[in-house]
Amino acid sequence: MSKYAQVVPGSSKQSLQHMISKSHWRNDLILNQIQKDVTKLIGNEINGSIHIDESSFPKQGENSVGVARQYCGRLGKVDNCQVGVFLGYVNGRNRTLIDERLYLPKEWAEDHFRRREAGVPDEVIFKTLTPHVVGNKPNPSLLSKSLTFFGTSEIRVRSPILT
Repeated sequence: MSKYAQVVPGSSKQSLQHMISKSHWRNDLILNQIQKDVTKLIGNEINGSIHIDESSFPKQGENSVGVARQYCGRLGKVDNCQVGVFLGYVNGRNRTLIDERLYLPKEWAEDHFRRREAGVPDEVIFKTLTPHVVGNKPNPSLLSKSLTFFGTSEIRVRSPILT
């Protein structure tokens, strides 16, 4: 945020963080527009590739959405953490995030009080990581015009993604 605050007139790191974390917007519409922009600006059907991977974020408490004792890659062991699944597009030196999901463990998905307190929408349900990842399919125009290769972590993804 600090670098953005340096180039956005009249902003600060705190004001930008507040805008991102407190504003009401539809992530799906923003990510769809990002995918369209990526296709237009850096999409390349010969050199373009999509990469999918999970990343874990160690946590001390238990109130952050999705925090549970689960495998934490950053620590190399089972510990308290959140897990995110990320989809990125790469073309040479150009790289950008094009989709993301926070993994919701089963214990969170089944705890209605905890979900309500944390603001987890009712439509978010438990999925194992493989189907969770499959939900991150990019916009079809990105797939048809800008892709030669699809890379993924082999740790948890064992089913075809682009079917």
